Amino acid sequence: MALRSHLLSVDKLIDLHNARLKDAEAEFERDMQILADEFGEERREMEATRARNVPPQKDSSGRFVHAPPLPVSARVWIDIGAA
Repeated sequence: MALRSHLLSVDKLIDLHNARLKDAEAEFERDMQILADEFGEERREMEATRARNVPPQKDSSGRFVHAPPLPVSARVWIDIGAA
C-alpha cells in the first residue's frame, strides 16, 4: 500500500514538472519571437538609415551603383523553428 501511494505521488510530481516545463518552453518561444521582431525592426531601421546616409558611389566605368549590403558579420539570423 505504501508503494502504491509513493508511486502515485511520484506520478503527480512528474505531471507537475511536465506542466512547468511546458509553460517555460512557451514563455521561451514568446520571448524569442519578441527578440526576433525587435531585431528585424532594428535591422530595417539600420538599413534605411544607411541607404539615406551613404553617398552614391561610382564603379570603374563611371556608373552609379548602390551602396554595398551590410557585411555578413552584421547579419544575424534567428531561426525560431530550428529546434
